Amino acid sequence: MKGKMSHLDKFLENRMLSAPKSVPSIQNIASEFISSPDHLSAYDFRQPFSTILVGQVQSGKTGHYLGIAAAVADKEPRFPIFLLLTQNSVSLQQQTLKESIKLLTTFDVFDESSQVEFELSLSSSSSPKMVVLKKNKTPLRKWLRILNQDLLSGRPLFIIDDEADSTGLNTRVNVPDQSDINEILEELISTTNAYFLQVTATPQAIFLQNKVSVFRPKSHLQFKPGTGYLGGNFFFPESTMPYSYKQTDNNELNLLRNPISNELPIGLKKAIFTFCITAFYKLKIDNDTECNFLIHPSVRQIDHQLILTKIQFFLKEFLQNPSDPQYSQIFEEAYQDLLSTKPQIGPKDLYINGLLNFQIQVHVLNSGAGNQTRELPRNGANIFIGGNVLSRGLVIPSLQTIYYCRESRQLLIDTFWQHSRAFGYDRDETMVRLFMPADMYSNFVQMNRSIMRLFEVLETNHSFDVPIIVPAGMLPTRRAVVEDMAGNCIVGGVNHFPVVPNEENESDLDSLLANFDETQDFYVIDKDLAIDILIASEMEEIGGIPREYFEIGIEKLAKNDKVVLAVRRNRSISAGTGTLLSPNDRQLSMSHPGDVVLILYKLNGEIDKGWNGSPFWTPNIKMPDQQIIYFK
Repeated sequence: MKGKMSHLDKFLENRMLSAPKSVPSIQNIASEFISSPDHLSAYDFRQPFSTILVGQVQSGKTGHYLGIAAAVADKEPRFPIFLLLTQNSVSLQQQTLKESIKLLTTFDVFDESSQVEFELSLSSSSSPKMVVLKKNKTPLRKWLRILNQDLLSGRPLFIIDDEADSTGLNTRVNVPDQSDINEILEELISTTNAYFLQVTATPQAIFLQNKVSVFRPKSHLQFKPGTGYLGGNFFFPESTMPYSYKQTDNNELNLLRNPISNELPIGLKKAIFTFCITAFYKLKIDNDTECNFLIHPSVRQIDHQLILTKIQFFLKEFLQNPSDPQYSQIFEEAYQDLLSTKPQIGPKDLYINGLLNFQIQVHVLNSGAGNQTRELPRNGANIFIGGNVLSRGLVIPSLQTIYYCRESRQLLIDTFWQHSRAFGYDRDETMVRLFMPADMYSNFVQMNRSIMRLFEVLETNHSFDVPIIVPAGMLPTRRAVVEDMAGNCIVGGVNHFPVVPNEENESDLDSLLANFDETQDFYVIDKDLAIDILIASEMEEIGGIPREYFEIGIEKLAKNDKVVLAVRRNRSISAGTGTLLSPNDRQLSMSHPGDVVLILYKLNGEIDKGWNGSPFWTPNIKMPDQQIIYFK
């Protein structure tokens, strides 16, 4: 672009002012998107194409997809119009609109209500257009009518779907039918032959879409969080109990729901005192402009209003007399806990005296009338109470204290992982605290392990071959948005074997297994050798499941990177007899519940047993108990 700064360069200049550490990553991702043969270069402008951008919760996805939009505007003038879709939340849509206007200063950016201004700009400005819409039927249908073929003149749209795994997918896929918003989006994508960039931190549902769906990505990009990010490995590590976690009782939600008592449970009291100390330090001593506290109790709006009333009553009583002896023990515990990681906070009396009439605002954020503000407060000490509105996409800045007591009969990993509003950059690591019951905390630790495995898989696998590994008892996503999810999975603890063995694999496996015989019941081998053995078996499928998913299972689930191997030769077994496992070997498999177990039988292959007359090897494999691998 002669004589003026490119769209991407101007975007990066703007981004440098607010988040300079993110600029190198945005540059890399934008460059990869426009130069890699897997993404923009793979699009022929004649049919829809989908790519998914994956990053951790609140790790900077907005900056990355806006950077991609700027790079695309530089690279490809055949995209005159960009649509940016957000969750069906006024707060989130306005937050995204404001960020787009601030950063994409070389674009004409429009609110969903700005049809007239948009149409005028088509003739008055040559700048690329960006329209920011909620995923709601009314604005989507309106803009589907506006963006007709006459207006586009055959040119495609570039559509960015933020939080793509929520709202837009077909919630009636197993009926079978099509949900309204999914139908509108599919029409918008298909009729304009759009490039569809999906964005999310939880892509489980998207990778489990049918491969012929326009919502199933043909390629993916991912980026790692930058310096200073607090995420799953900080809050939910496997091997240690982090100082940030504070255990609460399991029944605190029941006490909060009691309408005839203003009494707060002990865990919430401690969380409130923790926040009071933190907020006073951040605002009055550290001279920050804001400090925030999130309370996520349930999805019920009646709970939010009741908890609001109780907290306002408690704060009024406490802040009028912080030195009252009734608060002393719990306040002391909260103070000592923060002092242990933040020695700079100073003496306790500073807070006892300073909190007298300290101002804390309490807000409910949910879908109830009047509760969806167009913009979050940007200063002072704030407590936010809410459910699903706070669960996805909406960034709460300077969030230091989190109290979580939500319950569920069924844990959906993508849904619950999005509740992790604690994640982000602008937190004081030494003062951040998460209050949560022990059982739920344990669930989040397991969810974090599943999420980290998925990100590891994304580093090496093609987009069409991404399995989702989850703990038993949890689901990767909602059943309603994945076609026959239960029918496409590898269940841990179950022996899987080829329905039709390959009878021509003797030579390669003889070589690989030469050092293993029946003098030992089993061996322990490296996972890489186990994968080589499985590949050498030359089975396309095992139990009707493509072999590569078992390879990924070995790679990600082998305990300490080791696999239990048993080798049996000279077996005379008839075809069609099931798993081919002897009772002893079945017991061997069951006796290693936490391991990957690979058992190789060399069959003699006699013709009178139903085989082809030559010896061959057949594998039997078991994934660790309590693990399920979903694939599509």
